[in-house]
Amino acid sequence: IPVGLYINRSPEMLIGLLGILKAGGAYVPFDPAYPAERLTYMLVDSRVSLVLTETPLLPALATSSAIAICLDTLLPTLTDAPSENLALQTVPANLAYIIYTSGSTGRPKGVPITHQGFVNLRQAQAHTFQIQPQSHVLQFSSLGFDASFFEIALALLAGATLYLIPQDTLLAGSSLAPLLHTQAIEVVTLTPTVLSSLPATDLPHLQTVIAAGEACSAELAARWLKGGRFFNAYGPTETTIWATVAAYTAASTTLSTGHPLPNVEIYLLDAQLKAVPYGEAGELCIGGITLGRGYLNRPDLTAERFVPHPYSQVPGTRLYRTGDRGRWLADGSIEYLGRIDTQVKWHGVRIELGEIEKVLQEHPAVQHALVQFQGKRQEEKTLVAYIVKDATYIKAREEELLAEAPSAQIATWQALTDAFYSQAHTAVVPAFNTVGWNSSYTGQPFAEEEMREWVDRTVERILSLRPQRVLEIGCGVGLLLLRIAPHCHWYQGTDFSAVALDYLQQQLSAQHLQHVSLSRRMADDFTSMTPGMCNGVILNSVVQHFPTIDYLLRVLEGAVDMVEPGGFVFVGDVQSLPLLDVFHTSVQLYLAPDSLPLSSLQQRMRDQRDSEPQLAIDPAFFLALKKRCPRISQVQVLLKRGHYSNELTQFRYDVILHIEQVASAVCEEPVRLDWQLQQLTLAMVHQYLTATAPKALVIKNVPNARVQAALDAAQWLTSRKDQASLTVGHLRQTLRETPSAPSIDPE
Repeated sequence: IPVGLYINRSPEMLIGLLGILKAGGAYVPFDPAYPAERLTYMLVDSRVSLVLTETPLLPALATSSAIAICLDTLLPTLTDAPSENLALQTVPANLAYIIYTSGSTGRPKGVPITHQGFVNLRQAQAHTFQIQPQSHVLQFSSLGFDASFFEIALALLAGATLYLIPQDTLLAGSSLAPLLHTQAIEVVTLTPTVLSSLPATDLPHLQTVIAAGEACSAELAARWLKGGRFFNAYGPTETTIWATVAAYTAASTTLSTGHPLPNVEIYLLDAQLKAVPYGEAGELCIGGITLGRGYLNRPDLTAERFVPHPYSQVPGTRLYRTGDRGRWLADGSIEYLGRIDTQVKWHGVRIELGEIEKVLQEHPAVQHALVQFQGKRQEEKTLVAYIVKDATYIKAREEELLAEAPSAQIATWQALTDAFYSQAHTAVVPAFNTVGWNSSYTGQPFAEEEMREWVDRTVERILSLRPQRVLEIGCGVGLLLLRIAPHCHWYQGTDFSAVALDYLQQQLSAQHLQHVSLSRRMADDFTSMTPGMCNGVILNSVVQHFPTIDYLLRVLEGAVDMVEPGGFVFVGDVQSLPLLDVFHTSVQLYLAPDSLPLSSLQQRMRDQRDSEPQLAIDPAFFLALKKRCPRISQVQVLLKRGHYSNELTQFRYDVILHIEQVASAVCEEPVRLDWQLQQLTLAMVHQYLTATAPKALVIKNVPNARVQAALDAAQWLTSRKDQASLTVGHLRQTLRETPSAPSIDPE
């Protein structure tokens, strides 16, 4: 009788599993991490009438007709219950458990396994691994995978200690390694992916390593041997977890899939189920007493994969076609050569690529999907999905979002901005109000001298454009306005924050700037404004707060319309998209302790990048804008000026859009040099200019000293494959000891 086991990793999980088996039932594990749709399907497909669970998980079983028994409330009431074993007559052909694996149709398929297969597994474990009662064995796999039963049997049936991974432990090198050390774990069964993330030299207690679940390289095995024992185990769920094993020793130079276990038959066959010659590739087919019953409620798939045994005289005997490719080696072992279909093993999990493709194609924005398993070595492989978009759906959805999202996002930003500007009265110098300008590294305000330089250099750049009639969009509390307006005939500042405008109006009155007017409006609101009314539009340190790129386009197109021929649009303090990863790596490296693993540092960087609230823009966007807005005659992308090296000068830039500028006299084609390719220096450039006096000179690939250290850190971090065994301290020491490439301070 199948009995469900829906419970978190705990002693109660083991009690429930053993209780089901001792009562003569077959356990059917359901992982609490399963999506609701998958859990519902498995509950119905397995036809369990009883589920052992725990109180916090009851809501997920509300739609099931199965009776739920909560072990956390039942077990305390059983202290006086009989302790004798039940008088049952379990026979080898009885069902032991049902495990669900991936399915190419998008539905998991159940595999019923009998007691005779399990008993054979246990006997092979005892003979191969010789686990002793004093051994400490790790229980790593989720109960939803049959590898968990392999670990449980390995320990408990040898009288050894089984250590359950805590439910909230991250199963990666950074958290698993300390646990293995403190608990003196001696025996582990792990996938090569997990093994590659662990520091082998830091685990002195570890004696036996069993690699399973996916292909393992000889290099990884050699790294883990270290005087102990290393085994490569292979076997699909359909043949009771395990079918072959290879021991890697100090004398080994290669690592095969190994030899069959006792009572397990291995055949390498062609498409017609004929044996292939030694050395040639064939499909790996498995027979013997470990075969499961087939696939639950799937007679068609059972007939396809569990075929009549072509080499057996016993009626009804079957072979399981694994879909794996292999070949016989000279020593009688088997070399694994991959799959003959689209199924893959990733982190020990059997995955049908077609199942992922089917789910992706259920999204209305996806017309077609293709999923591939990419990477040279197994521990480096990753799943990559390619999609063809449904252009009709996406266009309609984008129109909906453009109508809804910006207004909601802007309303949120407006509330935050008003709260931010409400602190303006705390400024020591009202005309130089930098309240809220804080460093991403320290969280503290930028030094006053750094902010003054940032403002002064920006003002200088704008004044060099000779502004006379100016529209500033997002003028805030007037950091630029109060310095530029005195040089202009008239000046209009707009902002959507009433708090900021009220503050700024007080400053205008104090400085008698009657030719300046203020209005509260959104950045894309140009109503009542006359095209060509000004010779300059300023958007400084504001576009990064726009909700979407489409909103930015709308604002820029409106700004261009407001400028007369020969004028400009100044877009200042733009956050660089090409340097976004470098910026977040630099910040997280500054904040991280020396003990933090590099894998965790990189994850922190990704988390911060993916949750980046500000709009980061590639300079190429503004060059492409010229094609969209034909009135733009020239685009200048400029580094920020300043001697202080901070995030404002390192990772931001300015853009000047020149509007219908009168073309200057045509000059000859500029001389073009490549700084890095030609290994130039400032002295060499000076000498070249003096000697040749070219009309125009273009130099590309000039290394920027402001960001060189951050670039070095980001490039070193992404190039290392052993991040789990290295820490931030290692990275800092390496960066200190490794000289950076020569670079140039832009100033």
